[in-house]
Formats: sequence, C-alpha cells, structure tokens
Amino acid sequence: SGSNGGGSNASSTPQLTEQEQSIMEQCVAICATDNLELGCMLIEKAATEKAVRDVDEALSPALNARKKHRDQTGQPFYDMSIFTSSGQRYPSALPEPLRPKPGGLRSDQLLVYEAFQRMPQQRAALASQQGSAAGTVAGSGSSSTGSAPAAADGTVAKESGTASTTAQQKINVEALTAVAGKIDSAVTTLLTAAGPRAAEVTLSMLPPDHEVRQLLTAAQRVTVTVSEGGSARTLNNSEKDAILGFSQGIFKRLYELSLNEPLRLEANVAILEVMNECCPQLGQDLGTWATYAPTETEVQRKLHRAILLLLLRSNLVPASEMDTYLARSTENGKSGVWVEFCVVFVRAAVLEKITTLSDLPRVMEVLTNISEGRGQNAQQTVQNYRKTILRLLEELQTPPASSDVPSQVASTVAANSNAASTASTSTSPNSTGATVTPADTSAVTVTTTEDRPSSPVHVQDEKLTHQESSSISAASLNNLAEATKRAAEATELTARNDPPNMKQQVTFLLDNWMRIHNEASGNEKALQFMQVLQQNGVGKIEEQTERFFRLSTELVVEAVLKSAGATGGDMKDQGTQGKALNYTVIDAYAKLISLLIRHMNGGGSTEQVANQRVSLLNKVLGITVRTMLSDYERAKNESGGVVSNWDQRPWFRLFLNLVLDLNSPSPALDPISYGILSTFGSAFHVIQPLVVPGFSFAWLELISHRMFLSNLLLVKGQKGWGLAHQLLIDLFLFLEPHLRRVELTEAVKHLYKGTLRVLLVLLHDFPSFLAGYHLSFCNVIPENCVQLRNLILSAFPKGLVLPDPFTPNLKIDLLPEIARSPTILSNVSGPLGAMRADLDGFLKNRQPSDFVSGLLPRLYKEGNKEVDAPRVNSLVLYVGVQAIARLQNTQIAHTLAHTPEMEVLQKLMEFDDSGRYISLNAIANQLRYPSSHTHYYSCVMLFLFSEAKDEGVKEQVTRVLLERLIVHRPHPWGLLITFIELIKNQRYQFWSHPFTRCATEIEKVFESVARSCMSPASSQRSATAGGGDL
Repeated sequence: SGSNGGGSNASSTPQLTEQEQSIMEQCVAICATDNLELGCMLIEKAATEKAVRDVDEALSPALNARKKHRDQTGQPFYDMSIFTSSGQRYPSALPEPLRPKPGGLRSDQLLVYEAFQRMPQQRAALASQQGSAAGTVAGSGSSSTGSAPAAADGTVAKESGTASTTAQQKINVEALTAVAGKIDSAVTTLLTAAGPRAAEVTLSMLPPDHEVRQLLTAAQRVTVTVSEGGSARTLNNSEKDAILGFSQGIFKRLYELSLNEPLRLEANVAILEVMNECCPQLGQDLGTWATYAPTETEVQRKLHRAILLLLLRSNLVPASEMDTYLARSTENGKSGVWVEFCVVFVRAAVLEKITTLSDLPRVMEVLTNISEGRGQNAQQTVQNYRKTILRLLEELQTPPASSDVPSQVASTVAANSNAASTASTSTSPNSTGATVTPADTSAVTVTTTEDRPSSPVHVQDEKLTHQESSSISAASLNNLAEATKRAAEATELTARNDPPNMKQQVTFLLDNWMRIHNEASGNEKALQFMQVLQQNGVGKIEEQTERFFRLSTELVVEAVLKSAGATGGDMKDQGTQGKALNYTVIDAYAKLISLLIRHMNGGGSTEQVANQRVSLLNKVLGITVRTMLSDYERAKNESGGVVSNWDQRPWFRLFLNLVLDLNSPSPALDPISYGILSTFGSAFHVIQPLVVPGFSFAWLELISHRMFLSNLLLVKGQKGWGLAHQLLIDLFLFLEPHLRRVELTEAVKHLYKGTLRVLLVLLHDFPSFLAGYHLSFCNVIPENCVQLRNLILSAFPKGLVLPDPFTPNLKIDLLPEIARSPTILSNVSGPLGAMRADLDGFLKNRQPSDFVSGLLPRLYKEGNKEVDAPRVNSLVLYVGVQAIARLQNTQIAHTLAHTPEMEVLQKLMEFDDSGRYISLNAIANQLRYPSSHTHYYSCVMLFLFSEAKDEGVKEQVTRVLLERLIVHRPHPWGLLITFIELIKNQRYQFWSHPFTRCATEIEKVFESVARSCMSPASSQRSATAGGGDL
C-alpha cells in the first residue's frame, strides 16, 4: 500500500518534497556505506583473477623455456634474447648500473628490493585513517546536504586529532616532494646554462636571491608546519616515517647523480639538512644508510667519498661515527682499496677545513701504522701506500694559509681532479674549481695579505728572493708548484687499477688507427674504428675512457720523443732538446680525438648531443693535462728537482692540433664553439706557467693563438672575456718576480717580448677588453714595468676619437666624452674587504669621524707595515667613482677641496715615500682616455701638486708622470693632458721648483719632454695610443 501510494504520488507530482528528498538521500548514503566494502571486494576479486590469468599467460613461454633448459642441462638459465629483441624497450633503455647481467642481480641491485622492506607504510595508514573519518562523517545523520561539511568538520575536530594530523602530514610530504622536484629543475636549468663549466658551479656561488636558495627556504617553511605554530613538539611515529621515507628517497637519489654536477649533490644534501632540523633521528639513520652505499667500482667510490664529505661538512653524520666506519672498512689496513679511499678522504676533509686530524683518530691510527710498517697490514698495502701516506702526513702538517676560502667539496674529492683543483686558480691556490668570472679575477688582490711587497724604492734589489718579489704568498706559490706532484700521485693511484694487458690493448688499437689514418680512402674505416672504441666504452664509461686516453697519450708522446734518437746519440744523456722530432703519431692521435668528439652521439635531443661532445672534450683534456703534469713531475724527480731535459714540444703539438681541429668552422661544432673554447681555457689555466714553468713558451703560444684568443674574445655577450682575463693574469703573475730584477735572463727576455706583442695585438683588435680590466692588470704588473702598464692604460674603446691633447686652450670639462664613465670589469670593492662599510659611511655622512685618522694602518699588509698596493689601487678608484656619482663634472675642479673623497686621497700623501709612490701611481693609473674618471683624477693630481706643503710630494707627483712619458709610445691621453697642464699653467709654477734643476741631466730631461709635449708638430705622433717602436 505504501509502495503504491508512493508510485501514485511520483506520477502525479512533478517533484518530491524537501523532506522526502532528504530521506531518500539518507537511504542512498546508508546503502552505499553498508555495501561499499562488498563492492570493493568484488572489483578487487575480478581484477585479481584477470591479473593472474594475464601474468600466467605472459610468463608461460619463459617458464617453459627455463624448465626445459633445467631438465636438459641442469645449469642456470640465461635469457640472452632480452638484449637482442628489437621490439622491447627494456632492458636496453635502462642505465648501465640497472641493466641486468649474466649471473643474476648484484648486491647493489638487490638493495632496491631490500629497500621495499624498510619503506614506511604511510599510504596504507593514511587510507585507513581517512576511511575511519569518512565513516564517522557518513554516519553523523546530517539533516540536510548543506550542513554535511559542517558536521564533518565538527566530527573530525572531536576526534583525537589523528585524521587531521595525517591529512596535514600528507600535505607536508607532497609539498616537500614538489619543492624537491622544483629544486632539481632549477639546478638543471642552471647547469644547462653553464654548459661545459657546469662542473665548477657550487651552492656557495649562488646569491641569496637565487631560485635554488629560495626553494630551500621554502622547504624549511614546509617543515615548520610539523611544529605547531613554530613551537617544537615531539613527532609521532607516522610523521617520523613520512620524513624518514622522504629523506631516504633523497639519499638514494644522491647515488644516482654524477660528480660532474656538484651543485646537484649539494642541493640534495641541503634538503637533508632541512629534514634533519625537524627530525633529528635522520642523522642517526644517515650513518646506517651510508654503510649500504654501492662501492664496488672506482666511480662508485669517488661518488661515495664526495657524499660522505658533504654529509660531514653539513654535520649530518658525526665525525666520530665517520671515523669508526672508515677505520672498520679498511679492515685494519688489509683492504688496499679502502686505504686509498681514506687517504683521499682525509686530505680533502682536512684541507677543506671540514674536520681535523684529531676528529679521525681511528683512521689516522690505521694510516700511521701502514706508514711505519706496524700492525697486521698486508705487505702489498704497505708497499703501495706507505709513500703516499707519508706525503699526506707531511702535507697536512703545513695547512694552507687562507682559512676563509669557500669549500667546494664535491669538485675536489675526486682523485682524478686533485691536481687540477690545486692549480685551478693562481690567485687563490686553495680554491677548487673556481668559476672564471670578471668578479673573480680581482681576487688576486685579496689573497695577498701575507705577501712581502716589492717597494718601488727597492724595486731593483737583487737580494729579494723569487717568492718575496711575487704578488702572491710563498704558500700559494708552493701550492701551485706542487700541483704536478699531486697529479703524479693521482695518476699513479688510478693506474694501479689497470688490467695487466691494458697497455698492449691500447697499443694494438693505436696501431690499427695509424694504418687507417694513413690510407687515402679511410673515412669509412675511421668511422667503423670509432664505433669499435665506443662499443668498448670509450666516451661512455668513465673508467674505460680514462684508461684509453691516458695510456694513448703516454704512448704517442713516448713515440715522438723516441723519434729524436733516429739521428743518433744517447737520448738519456743528451735529452731531445734541439733535435728534430717526427710528429706523425701525435698528429694521427689528435685527429682521432677530433673525430671522436665530432661524431659523439649518445642519443637524445640536439642540445643533449652537444653537451655530450663538450663533456667528452672536457674528459679528454682533463686526462691529457693530468698526464702531462705527471710526466713533468717524473722529469723533475729524475733531474733532482730542476727540470732540464723535459721536452715541451710533443705536448704543444698535441694541444695545438686539438685547438686547430676543434675551433675551425664546422656544422657539428659551431653550436658549441663557446663550450669548446671555455674547456680549452680551463685546461690552459690549470697548466699555467706557475704550475709547469717548462711549458711557458708553448703555453703563451697556445693562449695567444688566433684560433683561440681571438675566437674567445669574439664570443657574443663578452662571455669569453673573463676567461681570457684570467689567462693573462696567470701570465703576469709568472713574469712578475722575474721582471722586478735588474738583469733578465735570455729566456725571460723572449717571454717578455712575446707578452708585449700579445698586448699590442689586443690593443689594436680588442682595446675595450684591456680598458675594462685595467685595474686588475695593473695590480699584477711590477712598478718598474712602465711601458707594459702604459700599453694597457692607453687602450680606449673602438669608435672613440681622441681629441688632440696639444690643442691650445683645450677645455677638458667641455668635451662630450667627459660626461660618460668608463666600463670597469674588475672587482673594485673586493680588495677593500671589511673596510668598505666604514668607507661608505664616511663618504656618505662623514661617520665614523675617526675613519681618516685610522685609515693608513688599514692599508698595510697583515703582519707588517708595508703598503698593500692592490688595496690602495681599489681604494683610489672606489673613492673616485663615489665622488663622480655625487658631483657634476663642471663642479669637480671647484668643489674638489671640500669633499670627503678628497680628504681620503690627501690622507694617502701622509704615507712614507714608498707608500706615497704607490698611492700616486694608483691615481695616475686612472689617467686614460677621455671620460669622467680621467677628468676627475687629472684634477686630483693637479690639486695634490698645488696644495702640497711638502716639496717631496710635488717631486713625487712629477716623477710618477714623467717616468711614464720618457718611455716608448704609446702614452695614455689623460697622462699627456695632465702633464701639459702642469707645466703650462702658471698657477702651478712648475719651473720654479728646485727639483726641476737639481742636476744638469734632470734639467735636460725636463726640457726635452716639455718640448715634445708642447710642440704642435709632434702632437699627432706622441699623443694617441697607436703603435710605436718597442
């Protein structure tokens, strides 16, 4: 009856009443809730049965084949068809570490399955709790649809907080995963933009506002939600499992990365640091996880070492726990592999100021026992590593002088980069893998705080040692000189892992290549030969690539040197110097390298293939450089520390061939031309003359070659200028102590002439480059090299027409160029250090008031009272820049005396003769082409002359200007303008001063210079920065 009534109402009434609709919805909800589990079980049962049928059907052929093979042979079955099947994507698409091999899964592959047993079952717990909450909400008996959300919220709020906490936890974990993904994408973008220099980018180089750092800050904010309102509370087990599960995924990710991307390693470790802040238990688990890391191959051990150093630096693993783990791994010195691991680890950890020897007592005890032959160490281990450990102990007893160098662990711990990292920058030898940028180059002045200066009064003092007359410290010089020893050690350690017949195999391959190369129509065979090399892992597997190119380089260089013996004579006694060499073998080898790089194609997009080619070139040059450094060290040891018979010609020929082949126009290489140039530049920076003095002439020829230097300076956006600048700094630092002496050796004379010619070419073709970096160049040029400094200061941008300085009544302040400031690419404020803040305050509001009175002591080098010339150079330029920004050009001459900038410059005149000479030279270095700087400093120089009460100051001003004018041309335009104004303007009464007539010879010099400066007939010849006889 009720049913019929309901049906009658439904047919006659267009819609149900609100009460009837509510009752029906409740019935539907109750029925759905009561039968939800039943429906899910039916669906799961149907899906399971179908999955079982499908799996059995798919596995049936494989099971039958294995059963048949076992019945017939009784041997293990290896299905080799998976490697040849063209229709399958896997396993051929898997990376090498995951690709299956005959013999079953390896221990590192089994770790994947073991990890599933340790993964927290957070999703199952989450689903269970959410289901419980859903049931509570569904059964709340809400009276209307609109009130259901309110009822649900109320019900959850009344619970113990489990569902709420779990939902919040899910949000946090998902947010952390999203942030980690964004960090990885940001790192990828940055490394792609860096190109071949990606291996040099580290986290410490990124500014605070960089996307990666902002994302790390975002990760910290996400973890704050775990602590209610920022107040710390104990995490429950579910939250700990979530954090540890996420962190374990990040940790595993570390071992999937490459040492060539230290930034990505550091970014992932930084994420672990954030997780450790909210979950301290992570620090305990990290030590356990690290013990299960894959360490079977040399590549895996290098990566493991880098990760351990990062964990130790970040305080994620205590030093005591690391000490115990490493000592146990060495098996009390019986495991040679782990002894070698510990040697490299301890060197990097101590030199990078990550830890101290006292924090690693167990490891040091093991190493000391080996070095002294005590304990139960294997005799083979003692023989192989005793010498290396002794060198390590000796090295760590004299730590680097600079303790504030940024640590870049990931790029220094690799054994094959020890030598390169030591010599990566001549200005900061303790820095590793520094990126060459315009800002970095002026750092040469920052690291000279312990150097002994060469005072201009004693510039020709023959008693000064080589180290004392250099701009960089003795410790830095020694560190650079010992780079070859570290390279030899690294090469020796790497060579120990070579298979016994590896050298014979490489010789066989090279012989085959020589035959193919000598054939007239060998192009097709050459491509086939390169395919054979690639199939053997050359260019793809790091260990195989390193062995092939290292042994090949040694073999071809040895073959070239042996060709000198064909003319007769004893090579051992006479060496190869002066004898003709046959370069056929090395030319063919260089051609092989060129073809391998041109045809390198590991698959992927065009950009990926381009990066693969640059990466291969980087590996080849790195191996070649290390091999050359090792060979140089060997020659040094054989000759008792002084290299006399080492022949640089084969190495020069190899590098020159590569420069010519890889920088010539080519469709395959043109898109990566900058990557190729920067890779060569980085290699040349490592083998700079301070590292390999015997390679100096070849090195200068290479860096100045038209296929390298010109192309590098022509890269769009001036991308190559920083690297070119660094190479010239390397050259000047090597020449500096030699040029300070009165008598130059014949070799130094030739090198100096070559340097002058290079600068003349740059002055003619790239004057803006010299002009932009004039400050840092002048910092490393000795005071007595006036002509060399004039060459740089005479450069002016192309397109600028210099006004005739001999024009009568020339008004400098009315020239249109005077309103423009020159481009400064050097780091002006860097050498000022902590003084800059006080300097800015004084220039702005004359606070602190005692700044000027205490200025001079702050310009001395640490530990003595000798003036730091680079710091004075930066101070003078920085003060002038601030003054020009505040004053109008037309007001400079009138308001100069009443400015805080002038107070600072006048204070410099209170130095003694040596310090005052340095200060006046710093001012004269800014007298260049027409610009706001030249105008300002010209007024400053004239003001100092006119206002000086001490006749000695006026005499020194005259000396600084005059000694720059009596040398051969070119002469800077601003220098001529200033000196002409000084001797012509009656205001300065120049000729009335006694120093102009103190001796007949001096009087004649003044008259000669005055005639040449004031003679209109000679104006066109002596004013501009054009060439002249040198």
